[in-house]
Amino acid sequence: MGEGARPTRAAGEGGAGLRDGSLAPVIAETLEGLERIADAHRLMESNTHLGKIVVRVGH
Repeated sequence: MGEGARPTRAAGEGGAGLRDGSLAPVIAETLEGLERIADAHRLMESNTHLGKIVVRVGH
């Protein structure tokens, strides 16, 4: 938020939904390992995904 901005009611309700699990992010793709970071970046640049791009590290 910018200087002087106040949270809106919707932002407050959205935050509550994330906390209690009633709202969840949409995951478009999950990639395993840092070696896939270039693939993740290409996907992001393609703008063809709908949702979050997740890169899992250290599993």
